[in-house]
Amino acid sequence: MSVHQLGVTLHDVWPLRVWRRVHVLSSAPLTEVHRVIQAVMGWEDQQPHAFETIWRQPYGDHVDAETVALTAVLPAVGDRLRYTYGVDDPWEHLFTVENIYRPAPRTRYPRCSGGQGAGPVEDSGGPAAYTALCQALRTPHHPRHQQARDRLRRTSKVSQSSASTCPRGSAARCRARTPRG
Repeated sequence: MSVHQLGVTLHDVWPLRVWRRVHVLSSAPLTEVHRVIQAVMGWEDQQPHAFETIWRQPYGDHVDAETVALTAVLPAVGDRLRYTYGVDDPWEHLFTVENIYRPAPRTRYPRCSGGQGAGPVEDSGGPAAYTALCQALRTPHHPRHQQARDRLRRTSKVSQSSASTCPRGSAARCRARTPRG
């Protein structure tokens, strides 16, 4: 039995940097990896998703994601996998295998051990719209500052845009939403 340590970076959200470091059992199916990302980003699985390996073999909602194990598509340190969440305004993530190791005693997986930046609002219009929302929020004299504050206030699952680690409770949500292995 082994564990994959994955660096997960959200693309096209700048100048913000949004990333997570997650640890998932290597034998976990891609559907579990999807649930992990949903949990650590604070999302609620309201959009379709897809995985794409470096050799362009798609896995996703209606393909083999239930049965294909993480180790089958990311067998070695340095391997990469693209994860897309959403269709109209997709969020692109890049997974990179940072390490593969034996599970630690008395440690529960999956887990999130680090990260930076808040996960975007679930239905915020994609990377460009989210970046604009965060810029308006950080600038009190911005013409859309109050609108941005109101938007985030209405969204119950959002963590602060200045979050510097995994959202509070994300590891617990991650474990609660995924089967134990």
